[in-house]
Amino acid sequence: PQSAWGNALHHAFHYISRTIQAGYDFPEEEEVKHVAVQSLQKEQLYREEVEELEQKLDDILPGLLAHSKSGFYRRHWAEYSFRDLYLTVDDVPITGNIDRIEYDEDQKVITLVDFKTGKAIESWSDNQQKGKLAKFKRQLDFYGALMNEAGFWRSGWSLRGRIDFLEPNDQGEYISLEREITQQDIDFIEKLLTCIYGYISRLDFPEITKYHKQGGVKAQERFLQDLL
Repeated sequence: PQSAWGNALHHAFHYISRTIQAGYDFPEEEEVKHVAVQSLQKEQLYREEVEELEQKLDDILPGLLAHSKSGFYRRHWAEYSFRDLYLTVDDVPITGNIDRIEYDEDQKVITLVDFKTGKAIESWSDNQQKGKLAKFKRQLDFYGALMNEAGFWRSGWSLRGRIDFLEPNDQGEYISLEREITQQDIDFIEKLLTCIYGYISRLDFPEITKYHKQGGVKAQERFLQDLL
């Protein structure tokens, strides 16, 4: 159900973007809900699960749309797919979809946005969520690599990544986590990609038992450094 819920909200947001960019007014709440419900009904869910998620839509949609509305009027690409660009990094094929790419012409900033459902994380420095935050960071850095290889990162522009949580925290606030994506970040993720691709191509899979024993974020970081 959690995956279906995320897909439904992604479809709803994509619909709003397409509606605004086509020159129409911001769609009514019921119209947006209809798109999300259609998405849910295409998933392999029990009827009770669909009904539960529909109720969840009723609970959060008014606040989510009120919070997000202004963002749809910024210059942006929604659900941008790199599939047809046939990008490579040192002969390693890479592709992906970015939920939203925002362009701020005045500040010369490109922001790569990923939408997340589930419990919001309040800060990049949340020590209890280090593992999940490290994955978020790598995901945003990979998006940066896609932009870099596609030639979409313009000279003189800053590149940023942002995680937007689509469900409010316990105080009813909507949380976004933003960070700069540097050339160093992109170089690291591209080096990691080519390294992992090499291991897979050679069917040479490293021993990971010692990392499992250590566990935690430090073990993950050590594993990545050892790979490189």
